[in-house]
Amino acid sequence: MPGHSMTKTHRPDPAAGLIARRRLIGLLTAEAARPLVILAAPAGFGKSTLLIQYAQALEAEGRTTAWAAADSDDRDVRAFLALLVRALANAALDLDDMAVGAADGFAQAHVTAVTDRLVERLAAAPARLSLFIDDYHLAETPEANAVLERLLREAGGRVHIALGCRHAPALDLATLFAEGRAVEIGPDHLRMTADETRTLLGEAFDAGELSAIAAKAEGWPIALQLIKARRATNPHAPVGEIVSSELISAYLTRQIISVLDPPLRDFLFRIAVLGKVTAELADHVADDPAPERTDDAGQGGATNAWAMLAALQPFRALLVPLDRDGQWFRLHHLFAEHLQKQLKCEAPAVFRRILTRAARWHAERGYNGEAVRCAAAAGDYTLASALIRSQGGWRIILWDGITPLRTQLAHLPPAVVQNDRALCIARGYLHCKDGQIAQARTCLSRAAALPGPIDQGGQASEGAGSGGTGGSEGNGGAGDIEPVLTMLHLYEDLGTWPDGAPPVAQVIARAEAHAPLDAGTILAGETLDRLRRGRLADAVATERAATLAMKQCGSILGLNYCAIHAGTIALYAGQHDAAEAAIQRALDLARENFGLDSGLIHLATVLDLAVKTWAGTARDSDIPRFRRMLDHILDHDGWSEIYLVGVDALVHLALLYRRHELATQVLDQVQDYAARRDLDRLACFVRCLRAKHAWVTGRTDAAWEELTALGFQYGAHVTGANEDAFHWQSAALFLSLRAAVDPAGGGAEAVANLAGMEALARRLEDTGRAFHAQRLWAALGRALDRAGQPRRSQAVLARALGAVTRHGLPAILAHDGALEPYLADLRDLCADDPARQLDRLTLDRVERLLATREGGAQALLSRRERDVLDQLAQGQSNKEIARVLALTENTVKFHLKSIYAKLGVQRRGEAVAKARARALLQ
Repeated sequence: MPGHSMTKTHRPDPAAGLIARRRLIGLLTAEAARPLVILAAPAGFGKSTLLIQYAQALEAEGRTTAWAAADSDDRDVRAFLALLVRALANAALDLDDMAVGAADGFAQAHVTAVTDRLVERLAAAPARLSLFIDDYHLAETPEANAVLERLLREAGGRVHIALGCRHAPALDLATLFAEGRAVEIGPDHLRMTADETRTLLGEAFDAGELSAIAAKAEGWPIALQLIKARRATNPHAPVGEIVSSELISAYLTRQIISVLDPPLRDFLFRIAVLGKVTAELADHVADDPAPERTDDAGQGGATNAWAMLAALQPFRALLVPLDRDGQWFRLHHLFAEHLQKQLKCEAPAVFRRILTRAARWHAERGYNGEAVRCAAAAGDYTLASALIRSQGGWRIILWDGITPLRTQLAHLPPAVVQNDRALCIARGYLHCKDGQIAQARTCLSRAAALPGPIDQGGQASEGAGSGGTGGSEGNGGAGDIEPVLTMLHLYEDLGTWPDGAPPVAQVIARAEAHAPLDAGTILAGETLDRLRRGRLADAVATERAATLAMKQCGSILGLNYCAIHAGTIALYAGQHDAAEAAIQRALDLARENFGLDSGLIHLATVLDLAVKTWAGTARDSDIPRFRRMLDHILDHDGWSEIYLVGVDALVHLALLYRRHELATQVLDQVQDYAARRDLDRLACFVRCLRAKHAWVTGRTDAAWEELTALGFQYGAHVTGANEDAFHWQSAALFLSLRAAVDPAGGGAEAVANLAGMEALARRLEDTGRAFHAQRLWAALGRALDRAGQPRRSQAVLARALGAVTRHGLPAILAHDGALEPYLADLRDLCADDPARQLDRLTLDRVERLLATREGGAQALLSRRERDVLDQLAQGQSNKEIARVLALTENTVKFHLKSIYAKLGVQRRGEAVAKARARALLQ
């Protein structure tokens, strides 16, 4: 962002010589109780001036105000939201660290999430706040209107919005007006009255002249300002000459511009073309740049521009300050537009030269977006393209975020982008991030066929100044397509990988031939490829190499993605603590650098909630947030691995808390998404989850039909026959469900299938895929019991229990494998073995999960504990209870101790009384 961007959120002081519009201020302050005030009129009606005076009047009454001056850069709704957040933060509104995301233009954020938080913070504001948005017409889009409507609808009681725009915005004004929640101030209100005209023009005109001016100008504020300026420069000019029928164009051309000295006239044309300008920039674009001077304070400055500004004193009403220090300013829009058109028509070469010089000035200072805008406005698409390439092309995303790249490319005609290799690659990467895979493939295929230098040594092949953030190092060659092709293959999630899956050492060596950012991108892609192949050890190696490369090039965004990948690897490995640490690292990086509403927060939170789900710490109250986070990554940026992790955990959590309808909605949503994106692996996994949903909800026949269809469609992929199969996650879930719902039960075919099930479980365990191995072992234990092998069943279940204890993911036992009937036996087994104390704690956590799901006092105790309690109520001794329930006395004592703790008692009689009071006994 250019250095002057922050001036957009500081209210300027009114220009000298302007009259106070007391009549209008009184009208506006009387309407301040309404949520919305609109000042809508063409240029030159004094809207900005009136907004400034209105804000001053409210501040004088002790009210809090926030100022936002919109421009065309804010037409991206994220940029518009960033503008509002910066403005409100300047007004001391408590926005937590949303300002961090605003500084990045919310490049990684979900618009709905940002708006949610903004509404929430406004609604919680300690006092009503007035938000002024000047020049809203420059930023207006349907998305921006939707943001304003939400603020008005959901935080209208705490915020008053005043818009200055050239036309009424496309809000639901009919409803707002009918409800008395909005008022519009139009041109008829804004025209100056006779009294205001006399006050403005003062003694410069006599009564007859004022009457003639009023008839001609019709109260148009800009016309009156121009007339006043003209009289100041030529006191003897007759009114008829000043106020012509072509008031604005003729006056500007012949009456003001024509009487100025050539240097001053050239200066006006320069600043009109530049838009927002400083004296330094104005001097820089001149044909004869002024030498630097040192002022009394020892500060460097440009002589000519300051002298020109002093000479323009009579026209100060036409100069709009943009900051309180008076460093940045612009010409009045109407004045600037006229001069721009005139110069472009009469001296197009000069027009282009000014903008080209401005582009280079901005580039030297790192104001890349403004540099590209100026170059494109000059029609110098070669320079604009070179400026984008000098920043690294598609790499802008990993340095600065998506919005800067998207905005810069938007300045260029499609034909320019399509015929430039580096820009075509950048456009393809944007399509990837937007989920537009077909368009991305088209762009990258075209780019591959285009000529273009590829410098693997890290030097941008064509630069345009030293100010780009990419500079001349760490660039990897602006035409290099391999990293983006790597990303495209991952977003496509095809079953095959280009050139197969080479050894990790070879992959790392190949990546190291690139500059660090490209190497990091390639290695991150290879990490995800190893994950989907189930090669966790290889994934660990490539992830560490990717992290090192991202550290070398300083890409915080890249490090964020690496941390998310590390968390996924740790979850698959069943390493709860390592997963939690990686996720926390990702969340911290995102919060500190991109704000709470960034897309990275959503990605990391999906993974975080997945780990919490399997650790048994996620709750029913987490489900709505989990759903929102998954919605975001489906709508914006994600890849198959994060979708698999997210939908698996969210459906499990929903079923655990009997949110069956929500589970169906999520499955429908993800299935539709997989179909739209042709994500075959995700589609297969969702169908397995549908079978799980049917089984958990008692629709065993429907579950078996789904599994049978899957077996026919995917063949060996879901049988576990190939340990490197693309569908290995689906295979583990498929086999666990098939064993649970197979109508053959303990028949010969079902028993034969158990061998393949055990073989896959062992392969998963041997290759470090502990998470999926654990759920398969649990299901296998249940299936063995069903097949009439109770001893093997108990051994396998004990193995599964020990695994989830070691890895800290007990919720795997809460549904997968339907282990509820076996929990009492497992507890008995652990009670007789002092070495399994941690396993007993795991069982406690599993039972608490089930109790939370079931609700009510009855769920407080496990099934075996209720059996013991029933015997206790009958007056049985420990020895008699052990004999009736086929337990050892030690086991009975263990259960009694647990019962006492849960009921908050210390004696047998107290336990029975408490249990009866809570209806725990029949």
